[in-house]
Amino acid sequence: MRRRGLVMMLAGLMLAGLMAWHAPAARAQAVRVAGSTTVRPFAQAAAEAYQRAHPGAMVLVTGGGSGEGLRRLLAGEADVAMASRPVTQAERKKLAAMGATRRVVGLDGLAVAVSDEVFHAGVHALSRARIRDIWRGRVTNWKQVGGPDRRILTVGRILGSGTWGVFTQWLWGDGEHARPMVVMESNLFTRNLLTASDQAIGYLPLGWTNEHVHALALATRDGVIHPTAESIRAGRWPMARKLVLWVRPDASAAARDFAEFMASEAARPLLEQAGYLPLKAPSSP
Repeated sequence: MRRRGLVMMLAGLMLAGLMAWHAPAARAQAVRVAGSTTVRPFAQAAAEAYQRAHPGAMVLVTGGGSGEGLRRLLAGEADVAMASRPVTQAERKKLAAMGATRRVVGLDGLAVAVSDEVFHAGVHALSRARIRDIWRGRVTNWKQVGGPDRRILTVGRILGSGTWGVFTQWLWGDGEHARPMVVMESNLFTRNLLTASDQAIGYLPLGWTNEHVHALALATRDGVIHPTAESIRAGRWPMARKLVLWVRPDASAAARDFAEFMASEAARPLLEQAGYLPLKAPSSP
């Protein structure tokens, strides 16, 4: 019995030693990416491609919004944070103190969007002042802006998301802002609601619009600006933004390599398939 107990104890110690030896390697290969639901589809596609090219690597991509991704990065709960809005002054100070590095991986433009029914009834462009009036509840029926005789339903994103931050800054600046009637957790949920509704207005990355959810042009004193790749690159579209990765200074080599891959030319097709723009326009053939 004593010998059997000794054998079991030695076996247990050997197993513990093997687990301790393998655990650091597994942790070193796991890359935790969190944050913007706008960047997430691109990051997920990039993770799948990266893992195919590096069979031993594991990349875990989660959403939560830009603010949540930055919070996790600063707390050591993520290696890479995805952000689709500029960081706040408080976040910038913390990121600088940490020594986090910044990688711009693409460009995007937000668009105010409506469904088929509203668009085909005649609403193709709105001014910022009109959009403010809609959000404030001063314009409550689509017929007031040339659309169908239906009440307007405003749809927005959760506070802290990059999409919410860019839209809110453009529409309201740093002042008070009116809350939408419905708040959605992701771009996908927003698009689904706009698709199903005959009265809703919301905002989405341009790449998330489609044949059933239409991006509106912006009416200005100088004419109408359409949300296109050209207007975004030229700086004419006011809701243009950069898609950014923030990487911890103590991130693993795999995490740094994955961030480099997302910013590389090799990942460009995945970025474009997700509906976003590379930093440089494609060269003419």
